[in-house]
Amino acid sequence: MRERIYFIDGHALIFKMYYAFLRRPMINSKGADMSILYGFTKYILELIAKEKPDYLAVAFDPPGGTFRNEMFPEYKANRAETPQLVIDSLEPLREICSALNIPTLMIKGFEADDVIGSMAKRCASEGLDVLMVTPDKDYGQLVEEHIRQYKPGKAGGDDQILGVGEICSRYGIKSPLQVIDMLAICGDTADNVPGVKGVGEVGAGKLIARYGSVQGIYDHLDELSAKQKAMFEEASGHISLSRELVTIKTDIEVPVETASMKVNTSYGPLAADLFEKYEFTSLKKYLGEAVASESGKKEPVLDVSAVSAAAIRKAGALFDHCRLLWRGNIPAGRPCRDRLRGRRGLPLFRGHSEGFRPDHLGCGSNQMRGRPQEDDECLRSLRHRDGRRTQGHQPDALHPGPGEEPQAGFARSHIPGND
Repeated sequence: MRERIYFIDGHALIFKMYYAFLRRPMINSKGADMSILYGFTKYILELIAKEKPDYLAVAFDPPGGTFRNEMFPEYKANRAETPQLVIDSLEPLREICSALNIPTLMIKGFEADDVIGSMAKRCASEGLDVLMVTPDKDYGQLVEEHIRQYKPGKAGGDDQILGVGEICSRYGIKSPLQVIDMLAICGDTADNVPGVKGVGEVGAGKLIARYGSVQGIYDHLDELSAKQKAMFEEASGHISLSRELVTIKTDIEVPVETASMKVNTSYGPLAADLFEKYEFTSLKKYLGEAVASESGKKEPVLDVSAVSAAAIRKAGALFDHCRLLWRGNIPAGRPCRDRLRGRRGLPLFRGHSEGFRPDHLGCGSNQMRGRPQEDDECLRSLRHRDGRRTQGHQPDALHPGPGEEPQAGFARSHIPGND
């Protein structure tokens, strides 16, 4: 049985996590957005636990342009500016990968697609089964007997493994290599690659199935309808360039030994230190016996004295609201986030796992005490907006604004040191 190597398209996974947490970001106790770092790390650790790969590596796009920009300066020129959170996540993610004994691959002048394409061909020739972890349809052109695409599921859906049969069936073609011609005809608006205007995926698939390639279509232009013929004649000046732009390189020399990509789940203090630093409490179970070094251990997160009086009042009022809801019409056990979805303004506390109890904020509900993990996740999901009003809610008796007092009849939560 052949051993398996997984290559992860790093930037594709970064953007997947960026959009997954965009509406409900994960903010740590220091006010830093951990959405990408947490989601990326969690996905890889779960992949290792689920698929048990023999080898693993992550490929990232290098900063700056690539050879495609030299061929076509307008390549990807229509894209919006990369979010700063995405830019800032690259180096921390490489550090996390290193701590988890996962090599990162990055070659100047080439995209992650080209690095993975070259490594996939090399490793398949060395006797390994290759799985390319990416949702990008461009990778379909690389699929062959021992190279498949591992497509992450959307919105929590199941992952898909696409082989030769799945790729050919999707487009109605005979070989995955014909995906290159498909992409050249359809173009790519995301990458600003021009195609044949007016011909979509279905039409391109039918033409490729009939004529075999872009060149085969141009050799039989007279057999096309007048409208299609005009479309292809209009694209004749750039179609060869488009085909070259969408072709993934498979011959790059990547200076990494296959043996160095062997999966090693014996994690050391560095991994534990980073998990402490980024507050990946729920991911520590994947580290096994790894223990943080003395220098990596952090001080307790909760420091009530550092929280402004306005924020404390708002936090207390919000927890009072939780308590009143639980005493009223809310069935026992429903997490408070179900009723507080979308509300903002609560200072981020880490909850029971850090020794903090709900009665610190005047909320002594048994339901809250009995659900430590869920309470933590609820608190994590509320963004720190110190001194601002809760989004979508006007100040009222239960949600006073900055500097406002709760109305009579509603108890203010007691905070130690806030008498």
